[in-house]
Amino acid sequence: MATQSQVDQITRQAAQQAIVEARQKTTNLKQYGLVAKQLPVQIRRHGLGHMLVFLEKRGKDRDTSPYTVLKRQIEQHLAQVLHERTGGLAMLTERDSRVYWLATRQVDRFLNELLVFVEKFA
Repeated sequence: MATQSQVDQITRQAAQQAIVEARQKTTNLKQYGLVAKQLPVQIRRHGLGHMLVFLEKRGKDRDTSPYTVLKRQIEQHLAQVLHERTGGLAMLTERDSRVYWLATRQVDRFLNELLVFVEKFA
């Protein structure tokens, strides 16, 4: 298991990479930033699972949609820090509530780091 400082470093690097990827893959970087700013509030109000479903439905599987890009980035980050093959909703529902709680904390940290880079580069 990784130490907290290692997880923080992974999270910071993932957020930096997410911005680079967003510049390349999304058609509207400003919209990407606006969506990213809304997600921490959505997680607190509705939970991580609902937020992932929201991103999936809004993205409608369009690869360049900011919703789709953010959902994919969040799932990739969760898979990396939780040492899972996938960080998707299916994985979260198959595990116990401690994993869901940990995943929610990790996504919140990832989004906070991401928002720092959104402000700098978007």
